[in-house]
Amino acid sequence: MFTFQQFQKKDIPLLFKWLALPHVAEWWRETRDYKKFETKYSKRTDDESIGQFLICHKEKSIGYISWYNAKECPFRNETFPDPTYGFDILIADQNYFGKGYGDVVIKQFIDEKIMPMNPKKIIVDPEIANKKAIHVYQKVGFKKIKQVQTTDGTSLVDAQLMELDV
Repeated sequence: MFTFQQFQKKDIPLLFKWLALPHVAEWWRETRDYKKFETKYSKRTDDESIGQFLICHKEKSIGYISWYNAKECPFRNETFPDPTYGFDILIADQNYFGKGYGDVVIKQFIDEKIMPMNPKKIIVDPEIANKKAIHVYQKVGFKKIKQVQTTDGTSLVDAQLMELDV
């Protein structure tokens, strides 16, 4: 139903625009300094411990999703079995937001992009207050583990660490 197109440097302006949308910016706070943002995401396009994709439906880009190797995230004070992968997702297009597509996209992404890497666990860490996201992850099969502090791109926030056993 959805496809995942490799995120490229040419997609950085689109992601920057999406991150300013109110329904995205509420939970995904990034610098609004384009030069800093561009530098950060340009580096990520060359980083093999991160996989970045545009979420597409009928060849239209509707969001962004990325996986990362949990051991490569220095801001986490957690220990995970290797390999453990986490992911971040945003649905930017309002026609797809809040319509029940999130769990479908997540399941498909896990099946197509994360499972081929043979993970022992898959994690996600939505903010505690992001009840909608937590609900979607639970629909996919993620279980709440504990509260942790993580970064939202600009500062530390309280998050709900959730795991999916595979």
